[in-house]
Order: sequence, then C-alpha cells, then structure tokens
Amino acid sequence: MKDWLTGWMEYTENTEPPVSFRLWSGIATIAACLQRKVHFELMDLTVFPNMYIILTGPPATRKGTAMEPVERFLSELQVKIAASKTSPEALIKALTEATDVDMDYQTSRFTSHSSLTIIGKELTVFIGYDNKGMLANLCDWFDCGPDWKYDTIGRGESKIQGVWVNLLGGTTPRLLRESLPAEAIGGGFTSRTIFVCEEKKGKMVVFPTMPHEMGINLIADLAQIKSMRGTFRYTPDFVDIYTDWRVKWDEVPAIKDPTFIHYNDRRPIHVLKLGMIMSASRGDDMIVTGDDLQRAIDILEATEKNMPKAFGGLGSAKSADVLYRVSQTIALDGTILFKNLLDMYKYDVNSAQELSVIVATLEKAGYCKVEYAKENTKIHYIRPVE
Repeated sequence: MKDWLTGWMEYTENTEPPVSFRLWSGIATIAACLQRKVHFELMDLTVFPNMYIILTGPPATRKGTAMEPVERFLSELQVKIAASKTSPEALIKALTEATDVDMDYQTSRFTSHSSLTIIGKELTVFIGYDNKGMLANLCDWFDCGPDWKYDTIGRGESKIQGVWVNLLGGTTPRLLRESLPAEAIGGGFTSRTIFVCEEKKGKMVVFPTMPHEMGINLIADLAQIKSMRGTFRYTPDFVDIYTDWRVKWDEVPAIKDPTFIHYNDRRPIHVLKLGMIMSASRGDDMIVTGDDLQRAIDILEATEKNMPKAFGGLGSAKSADVLYRVSQTIALDGTILFKNLLDMYKYDVNSAQELSVIVATLEKAGYCKVEYAKENTKIHYIRPVE
C-alpha cells in the first residue's frame, strides 16, 4: 500500500468508532511493530517510537471496537502483548520475558531490548485504582532508559535492558478521574499520554465489515514495518518545519487548561515519535521528511483540541462533575428539552434553578444555545468550530 495508515482508515471505514479512535489505534499498531529496534536522533536527543494512547469517551463510543483489529493484527505478527489484567509484578515478568536481541543493519551491532505493547480495553482494570506503583513504572518505561532497575524479593536488585513499552487503552472520563491519584493528573503520567476524546460513536453501522483481502495486505505491510532496524534520519525541510513549530507553540501554549501544563512541555517528544510513525507508514526509507512531520503535527493538534475533555468535571466547584455530565448529555442528544434534562439529573441537583445555572454556564461558554419557552425550553448543542 502507498501509505499504511490510509489503508487502515479504509479498512475500518465501515465500522462505528469515531475517526480519531480508528486513526490513533492505527498509530498504536505501527508503534507496536517498530518496537525499540528503531530510534530517532536530533542533536543530543534520542527518541523511540513508543506511545501512550488512551481513547476516552462515554460508554458505547466504540473504544473497544477500535482496538479489536489492533490486537488481532499484532497477534498475527507475534508482537508481544501484555495481559489486559495484571499486577505490577506480573507486568515486570512479562517485560523480562519479552527480551530480544536484534542487529542494527546500519551499524552491524547487536542490541538487547525488552519491547512490550499493552492493550487495555478497560484501562482502569489494567492500572487499578490509585495504583501509584504501576503509574510510576509506566512513567519510567515511557522514557526508554538503557537499563531499568527494580527490587525483587529474595534476589535484591535486578535490571531489564532496553525497556520499551507501548500503550493503547480505553476508558471513560469518570473512571479516569476516579482511578488516577491526584498527583498523576497533570503530572508525570498524563504529560506522557495522548488522550483521544470523543463524545459519541462515529456513525451507526448495522452490519460492520472489514475487507478480508485488504486486511491481508495490511498485515503484510506491517511485517515489513516490523523488520525495520536502525536510526531514522531527517531532511532539511524537516528542520525548517520543526523550528517554526517550536517557536510558534513556545509563545502560545497548545492547551491552556492547567491540567496539561506539563504535557505542553513534552509536545516535542510526542511529535517526534509521531514523525517516525508517519515515515514508517509511508515507506521503509527511514527518513522523516517535512511532509511526515507536518502530518504528525496536524494529527496531534487536531487531537489536542478535545484533550481537556478527558478530565471533564475535574474542577473544584461542587457542580463540576454534574456540569460535565450535562454537557455530554446535550452533545449526545443534539437537542433536548430542559424538562427532560431535569428529569435525568433530578437526583444530582438541588433544584431546577441549579440546573438552569449549569445550562446558562454552558451557553455562555458557547457550548450550547438555549431556546426559551414557557413549557418547552429547548437546549441545542453547538458543535465547536474547527
């Protein structure tokens, strides 16, 4: 195929997940096949193509559906995948068992690495609740240090060479807030994670289908991607685009929500990882061009517009959680009568007036438009301007 991701989007077109869920699932698939066998060097910075991607949305937004073909493809190619429910100790054991030795074709040197992909259709089942140990390990693994050391009972300190962990998970905003400890929100783990947020499924498909022959071709191309080894290079136009982009966002933060203050600092790492993946999707020359980088930037910036929704209802106000859930209900319905909204949230608010204040707040924020009437006040959802 001329471009793997384009083929993947065609392959999954007749399914119900939103476009962004399908796209980022494809990105995670390419990353899983590249493993730690490749890297990108920019001055004194070395970047590996692992990513932490969490599909975030209410129930029935088809997060699991988007991930299903990923697991199937990776199993076909014998890519090492972690169990969906595990303990930190079992995950460390899986990493140890994932150790492999590969030769860098460019330098003829052999290197040892432990590359593992995690697919957690229910992320909270995988991570657990308030599991600080698991989150601390994930933060360490994302950075791909040469050796990862850990303590064992009876054997003292042990180490794993070349740790590389890639994560694709799914969850709801409420479960995300409940499962992560307060210090993780806005901190280490969330700054390393791309939250792909949607409020509803992509479309209704009565009989979802994925073309069998196209799937075979995609797996064949993935096998070629999996065979890549060595260092990605870059072109002069890559340098120009990357420089302009860095200067632009350094002056104006990409996401103004304070929850993502540390994420903003890590954006260069995310975009360089994506640049490698875009190059691998396009071909096997292992060169990140200006076009590859621009494609990575466009995908990342489009996704960032919705990222604050991952932690909807996180505000300090008592009504913050209700406000977020009301906003989701309005978005899902498109148009809803106030009296019906009140019936849905009568146990969450003290009075109709309190709900009116919440709706008025959303209207002032440009999220919805209220059509006032004595009996049938209507609330219309306004889709944000792209």
